[in-house]
Amino acid sequence: GLTLHLGHDGGVCPSGVREVRQEVPDKELEPFQPGARPPHLHVPDTPSYLVVVNTSGVHYCNLAYCNCPGSPDPHIQLLGAGLFPASTACPSTVFTFKVL
Repeated sequence: GLTLHLGHDGGVCPSGVREVRQEVPDKELEPFQPGARPPHLHVPDTPSYLVVVNTSGVHYCNLAYCNCPGSPDPHIQLLGAGLFPASTACPSTVFTFKVL
């Protein structure tokens, strides 16, 4: 799937991947019901994904923060990419500036 790389003009960070701990939704809390969720709203199985709210709808994408020494905090990197985080502590949902 799509991976959004922050920093380095959208390229892969040469310092590797920053581990950002996020709570992955418990699959047992959401019983599987075929057809209940459109295919484009499939929640990724990785802990480093974002829920992106845009004018075209709600999307999920994988995320890779810049991990270079002195790199900005995750929420600042998101703002630099035109995404407004719902939280500064551990961003997992963002809104595009266009939707705001």
